[in-house]
Amino acid sequence: MMAAPRTEASADPTYLQCYCNDTCGLMQRICGPSGCSDWYLAGGCTKPTGVYSC
Repeated sequence: MMAAPRTEASADPTYLQCYCNDTCGLMQRICGPSGCSDWYLAGGCTKPTGVYSC
């Protein structure tokens, strides 16, 4: 069973992934042991890049 993504602090080790989309939007999601949340717009960036930790 997949747990729903949580954004509050918890005991699970979580980390952020980011990427810059074609319109210079900084997309971000939260990942942890049960998987990753949906991508959401978190700001702006200068050039499209691959997924990276942030």
